[in-house]
Amino acid sequence: MREKHDAASQIGSREFQKRTGRIEHEDRMEQHVKELLMDNNGKLKKDILEHTTCPVCEADNYEELFQRWGFTYVRCNKCSMMYVNPMLNEEMVDFEYETGYEEDWVHMLLNPTQREFDNPKFFNGIKTIEKVIETKGKILDVGCATGHFLEICKERGWDVTGVELTKSAVEHCRKIGLNVIDKKLHEAEFEEKSFDAITLWDALEHIPKPKEILKEVRKLLKDGGVLLVMVPNGGSLAARILQEKCNMFSGFAHINIFNPTTLKRVLLESGFEVKHMETIISEINIINNYLNYEHPYAGNSEEKNNILGFPQLNEKFIHDNLLGYKIISVSKVNPFSSKEKV
Repeated sequence: MREKHDAASQIGSREFQKRTGRIEHEDRMEQHVKELLMDNNGKLKKDILEHTTCPVCEADNYEELFQRWGFTYVRCNKCSMMYVNPMLNEEMVDFEYETGYEEDWVHMLLNPTQREFDNPKFFNGIKTIEKVIETKGKILDVGCATGHFLEICKERGWDVTGVELTKSAVEHCRKIGLNVIDKKLHEAEFEEKSFDAITLWDALEHIPKPKEILKEVRKLLKDGGVLLVMVPNGGSLAARILQEKCNMFSGFAHINIFNPTTLKRVLLESGFEVKHMETIISEINIINNYLNYEHPYAGNSEEKNNILGFPQLNEKFIHDNLLGYKIISVSKVNPFSSKEKV
């Protein structure tokens, strides 16, 4: 049975791209990088970059994999984490948010087709949280974007709060009656142990130091509190096949590319006990496009059930082996992990 939240599996990638304007968005983002971040020689400006170490194990031992939009993706030789190195410095990242590079993305999130396919993903997410925590209380969505997930939580009886930096997204959330704070998490001044659940939907891959925000999240969760994280899966079949042509490698935005092993490690080392991990979105249609020498996202391959006609290479195989495009994990605060170790 095809995933209800997998647009490429349901209607085909070409149709999904057409309805949501995703290819045009990618083109605009690439142009944005060229105009604002590159010098006259087509290289990233050196004064806006900084060298970094592995965000999971902190080693400075890596191999270069490929480049996307001038940004170099590397893989840690110690723990296999993929990340951008060098990356934009903090001042430049803040400038990017202030100048509104994410505004275009906000329009896509509000697109009816996008919301149609996001609905089941968010419903399944909150249902999984409720199974683990067995109660409903206060929930915080970090990087809540247009508040779609919070809308669903509110309808199910949760007391909802969001944190978001993109101006138009915040304005939309407040317009529909959601409590959203336009500050970084550590600046929001929440009380410790004040939330029953916290979510990071497509957020951790944007954050230069994921352990620091996970440490903050753990402080804000009550004993027995639940954390849901969704990130792009660098170990997915689509990412391994497409590599730099895969949209998850968006250079300045997606700087940390986790796989199931590195995500579990960073959660465990940050004081969480992983209770559930799965992948979603098979990308079968996109893989078939690429393997048939077509544009992976705009190709017209009609095969959505398996790869290259091999029935065993199907959606079930992909997700049974955690090879889907996105990883979703649900964890609980580990009571035996001391604050000093977080």
